[in-house]
Amino acid sequence: MAYDKIVDSSALDGGLTMIADAIREKNGSTDTLLFPDEFVAAIQSIEGGGSGETAWDGYIFKTGEGAKVPLKTFKEDSQCYVNVSSESISKGWQSNNRVTSFSTEDKIDLTDYSALVIEYTCSDPGSGNYAEAFGISTVAAQGGTTSTVINTKRTSLTSTSAKKTATLDVSAYGGEYYVGACGAGKSVIYNLWLVKPMYLLHEDKGLAAGYSVTGGLIKSGNTLEIVANPNAAQSGRITPAIDVTNYSTLHVDAYWGATKVGLGKAADNTTLDATSNPDSWDRRTATLDVKSMSGEYYFKAVNNLYNASIIIYNLWLT
Repeated sequence: MAYDKIVDSSALDGGLTMIADAIREKNGSTDTLLFPDEFVAAIQSIEGGGSGETAWDGYIFKTGEGAKVPLKTFKEDSQCYVNVSSESISKGWQSNNRVTSFSTEDKIDLTDYSALVIEYTCSDPGSGNYAEAFGISTVAAQGGTTSTVINTKRTSLTSTSAKKTATLDVSAYGGEYYVGACGAGKSVIYNLWLVKPMYLLHEDKGLAAGYSVTGGLIKSGNTLEIVANPNAAQSGRITPAIDVTNYSTLHVDAYWGATKVGLGKAADNTTLDATSNPDSWDRRTATLDVKSMSGEYYFKAVNNLYNASIIIYNLWLT
């Protein structure tokens, strides 16, 4: 071994101790760490969510991985079943309609989330007060009607033999709630997850990484603009197209100057399938309902008038 540098051993020991103390504080350990192998192993454990666990990614249940958080289940009697495996949660009854439900064991803070999404099949959607439904609640899994168990916000499951997704807007529900499903039907849940808002443009950060603009829509610092032109109507779009599946609302915070905005499948700057136009010469946030839309669309700002303009400050999906 070559010795080409003089090292202050006290400083080195002190530095390694500081690193080891930080690792122990992060993973809740008091064990002595040997350099370098145990340092590396401990750091890798932290990056994986601590003690080798997978970091929280918004999934309540994920097919192939099972429940990502502890679940509580309820079945009315021995004629019912709520089976949780690594692939799915199946719930229902063997004879006669019986109530079954499941929920997260603990409440989940929904503050940073905009939607709850479920992927499921349903051979019997139930009916009336006992229809199969999923959503958020102030109570954990138990017996009762669907509205008393999923008592805050819910949406019903429909009969389907093919996997289907449904989305529930939870953007107005900051705070902690149980997430789950209830009913006297038969359903199989493959994925259940929470979605965060997707910002395409933020006035403090600019256009999201991987996106650019074309046509008359230009970047100006952290905003997007169409500059008024007395000789031509200007239009433009953001590329690439945006997948709006599992979102319910497009929000456009802008200073409006007779410019329409919206979403279009066509890779051009003017064809819109859904539009919003407050037609106001001031700054305000307009919304566009995208619940019935799925797949990829281009965001476009379209002018049919000379001297029309727009300044977009924030653009996001919830």
